Formats: sequence, structure tokens, C-alpha cells
Amino acid sequence: MSTSWLIRDVTVLDGVAAPRPHADVAIVDGLITGVGTALGQPPGARVVEGRGRTLLPGLIDMHGHLGSSAPPGETADWRLVRCARNARAALRGGVTTMREVGNRERVGQSVRDAIAAGMLAGPRLLTSGRMIAPTNYGRPLERVTADDARELRVAVRTLVEEGVDSIKISVSGGGSSRGSNVGRAHYSTQELEIVVAEAHRLGKRVAAHAIATEGIRSCVDAGVDTIEHCGWMGVDGRLEVDDGLIDRLAVQRITVVPTMAVWYRPGYDDLPSLSPDQRLMRAVREERTAVWRAMHERGVRFAAGPDAWEALAPEHALVREVELMVRTLGLAPLEAIRAATDRAAEALGLADAIGTIAAGKRADLVLCGGDPLARIEDLRRRDAVWQGGRLAVEDGRVVDP
Repeated sequence: MSTSWLIRDVTVLDGVAAPRPHADVAIVDGLITGVGTALGQPPGARVVEGRGRTLLPGLIDMHGHLGSSAPPGETADWRLVRCARNARAALRGGVTTMREVGNRERVGQSVRDAIAAGMLAGPRLLTSGRMIAPTNYGRPLERVTADDARELRVAVRTLVEEGVDSIKISVSGGGSSRGSNVGRAHYSTQELEIVVAEAHRLGKRVAAHAIATEGIRSCVDAGVDTIEHCGWMGVDGRLEVDDGLIDRLAVQRITVVPTMAVWYRPGYDDLPSLSPDQRLMRAVREERTAVWRAMHERGVRFAAGPDAWEALAPEHALVREVELMVRTLGLAPLEAIRAATDRAAEALGLADAIGTIAAGKRADLVLCGGDPLARIEDLRRRDAVWQGGRLAVEDGRVVDP
């Protein structure tokens, strides 16, 4: 199948600058070779007329779980099928790259490798495999257990040996995990520093699940790369916001992935179904969102990741996150889109290859009907998706590799 294209007369949202109306984008051998007006047609290229539509970079999901909502006791082979299905759906939703931050055993690595080999359709996958967590976190098949400094160092090395792309660590409790506490840190700053140093030494970035404020503080002190959720929960069950930490987040350029789609999912309004920790977090949801808004205004970098609840439908989960960033967090549409494109690429260390529309970049592109800057919901009108120059989705249907 051709990987050379000429997309004519579209409004280009390149991920950085103002929209470029009536622009052409040329693709040769999977790379963008030109962005401008009246570009010549590359030899052998297919032409797409884009009049009235918008072209933006392929979307990047910074916090995905392809096996989320699996029933208890699901076997590894069924988990593999579930993950393959959800990867396909995510690609249909315009997600060309996903950072998967937690899965059982080596399922994430297997799905990643199958996608890379062209055996499955799905986003370019970066997986952290199993999460590092203490004994009392729950989910034993989805964690590498580490309770002290030595075990943390071994856990990082074990995951690297298992072929992960990044390291995920639970720095504080999680609302759905028995035995944990959302207001308390799991590890000391010194222990987290060991994880960060070991991961960085081995060329891996660190994503830290941190809902407790004391956990966020340890993340900043230790220099993690991204903070997931950033819940600002204090030990008394109320918000504990640290203005000095917010300034340090901005100065140290630590990316925050708030996972708003989880905090605002429909089930979060069904209070009797929530765990005690979830009810505590739900009670301060709007206050927390106001803190995130202030963080963005003070220069903290945000990236988009919905935490991929299947109830949201995988093909819409990331767009739902972007919509919440606009409607609830108060970001301008372009800033919210950047959270799922160039800001995410920077957080992954892949800004040289993806995240923007520019000559020399991989041709990961989404062609949308309408204007997402005027109506953010137009991101749901995806007419075509290219991944590495290959037409991966056409008229809502996945084109198998």
C-alpha cells in the first residue's frame, strides 16, 4: 500500500502555531516532506481533497490501559484478546501513539510487538508492563512488588529485562485498590530517587501514580518525568495544595497527566458504588479541578490521558479527555489539542519524530470534518487517520496492515 500522499486544501493545525488554512501536506515513504500551498504531487502519490476539513497530528494517549475493566480471574490469553480489540478501537479514534501504563504479566509487550510487526492494528505502543507497587496495593498479577530500596532497584531492572519502554510506579494509594491509602505516600523520597536514578540510567522514563500530596512532593523531589492523576489529597481526606510545589512543577518541566475522564466518568456520580477512598476524592473533585486550572495558568505542563475506562468506549476516550480539558478545566481548544499532540510527544521524548506536522516528522495525521478550534467535539468527526504514512483508518473503518 502506498505511503506517499498529497493532502490538499486543508486547515492545518500543526500543533504549535496558528491554524494554516488552504494548506497542502505531502508525504513520501511515511514521512512528511512538505507543508505549504500549491505543493507538487510526489511521484506515485495518492491525492486526498480536504476542502473544509482540518488536519492535525495523530493523537497521543499518555495514560492508557488496554486491559482495563477486565473481569476478575480473566486469563492472560483472554486479556490479550481484549487488549488487541481495544488497541484497534483506539486507532479508530485517531490515537496513533499510546503510552500504556500498566498491564498483567507481559501482555502489553506482546500487543506492542504484534502491532509493530504489522500483525495487529493499533497505536504505536509504549508500555510499562507491570506497575511497581508495595505489598498492600492489591492487584498482585499487575504489579512488581517492592517494599524497600533494594527491592525497588531490582524491580526496575526486572521490568527492563522484561522489555518495557518506561517505568510506572505507584507512589501513593489508589481509590480502587484494597489496603492502600490515597492520602499517604507509599515510598520515601530517597526510595523514589533510587527508582528514578536506576530507570534513567537504563534509558527509561518514570511515570508516577500520585494522588496524595506527600507523594506528589516526593515525585518533584526525586525528579520523575510525569505525574499521573496529581490528586492533591491530604492525610485528613481533604485537599492539601502546596503552592511551592506547583512552582517547582513548572520550573522542573514535570508533565502532569490529570486523567480527567476518570474523575468525571458517569460511575463517579454513583456514590454508593464507590470505595471509601473514592468517595473522599469525589467530594473534592471540583476544588481539585480549580487547582489544576491554576496550575496550567502558572505554567505547569499538561498532557492528555483518559485512564481508558471501557465504559467511555476506547475510540472516544482520549477525545473525551480533550473535551473535558476545554469544558471543565477551561483550556482553549488549541491548548487542549496540544496536550494530546506536541506536549505529549515532548513528555515521551519523541518530539523529534511525532506530535507536530512538519517536514521530516513521521506522517501520523488525523483528518477531521469541521473545525475543532471552534467546536472541540469535531474531533469525533474523523474521516481518515494515517500512521507512519500508511492509511490506517478510512471513513471510520480500520484498514488492517
